[in-house]
Amino acid sequence: MALTKKKNPMKRELLSMHRYAHRRGCAPSTVGRAVRLGRLKESVVKRGKRILIDPEIADQEWEKNTRMHIIDSLKEKTANEQRQEQRREDPPVLLDYQEARAKKIRADAAASEIKLQKLRGDLIDVLDVARLWEEVLGSLRRRLEVIPDRLASELVAIDDPKEMRDRLRADIRAALQDAANELTNASD
Repeated sequence: MALTKKKNPMKRELLSMHRYAHRRGCAPSTVGRAVRLGRLKESVVKRGKRILIDPEIADQEWEKNTRMHIIDSLKEKTANEQRQEQRREDPPVLLDYQEARAKKIRADAAASEIKLQKLRGDLIDVLDVARLWEEVLGSLRRRLEVIPDRLASELVAIDDPKEMRDRLRADIRAALQDAANELTNASD
């Protein structure tokens, strides 16, 4: 009687990546990529440098973790679900029109309010204010610059430092008062 080896029913059948790819009908590189990316994990057995695959577990992992699973689940959506999803993503055109109209009405009201304030004199254009300040400050500068030339001959004749100071202060105050009057007259 010859001794024959009986197959252990508990022992798994392991395939090389090439044979598993042939069984699935895909390229061996596709199976290798699935192993590298972790799509096939539980089914992979490493023996030295060789990678073997348990086909039963790999088939389950393949279905669960590859793009085909995602594509199949997308195909299962009904047309009604897709229409509902589309409605949630796209706001109704009527609402957009109403919002745009309300925004325009608010902008028109704000523009009218500004116009009214300008007519009442409550609101002044920034450029007008800047021009006025430029004129007033230029005039003040010219007035202050001539004080030393105008007072030099008078100050030489004065011996008292307090009197000199008072004379200088009076001329500076006069220049500042003229500038203030210019601003007041311009705002009227």
